Amino acid sequence: MSLKRLGLSVYLPSLILSFCSGLLLPVLPVFAESFSVSYALIGLVLAGEALGTLIADIPAGILIRRLDRKWVMALGIGLVGLSVIALFWSQTIWEVLLYRIISGFGAALWNLSRHAYLSEATNKTNRGRAIALFGGTNRLGGFLGPVVGGLLAVQFGLRLPFLVFGVLALATIPLALVFIEKGQPVVRRVSHYHFLSVLREHRHVLVTAGLGQLGAQMVRAARNVLIPLYGSSVGLGLESVGLI
Repeated sequence: MSLKRLGLSVYLPSLILSFCSGLLLPVLPVFAESFSVSYALIGLVLAGEALGTLIADIPAGILIRRLDRKWVMALGIGLVGLSVIALFWSQTIWEVLLYRIISGFGAALWNLSRHAYLSEATNKTNRGRAIALFGGTNRLGGFLGPVVGGLLAVQFGLRLPFLVFGVLALATIPLALVFIEKGQPVVRRVSHYHFLSVLREHRHVLVTAGLGQLGAQMVRAARNVLIPLYGSSVGLGLESVGLI
């Protein structure tokens, strides 16, 4: 498949959605704090999307094996976009947590389906280049999003970035439906033994390198919580937090 077609079906939606995720980085921690709740609860809210993704990953994988990739992508993007729009009208911290978990469900569908499609749509000789370009588009969106999110929050209030996120996310659904080629869903029985055998056979690597990677990912995730909250506590504006 040409990079042009991948650009319209995978890269452009990924760029837009990573930009959208960046919009929330400086905003969501401060928005959660505005409900006058503990830092522990704020942390739980900010972990909500990851929790939803963790819960939904296996069901999402099963769904991808049975349905066309484009419809799974569209469903995932729709769940993410609508759940973030719902944050605009949220009145309690528990609503915010629920919507973030639902967003995680959508993220599981979107992430797994786009990776599966990217793997199938490229051959072995250019797959590495395609995946590297895919990673670059995500980082570009993540670079631009926080700056814009902080500026929007300062000018129009903490809730407006949620609407911008939702509108941009939903606008990418036609790209998936139009430009992703129809594929045949794969249905086959999968034994749970395979998963357990991987854990047994590679337990040493998982315990050593796996724990190290777990620690690194905790640091990466924590900075997205600590920097906005610390910046807010010392009087930095959200535009400055977004730039940082």
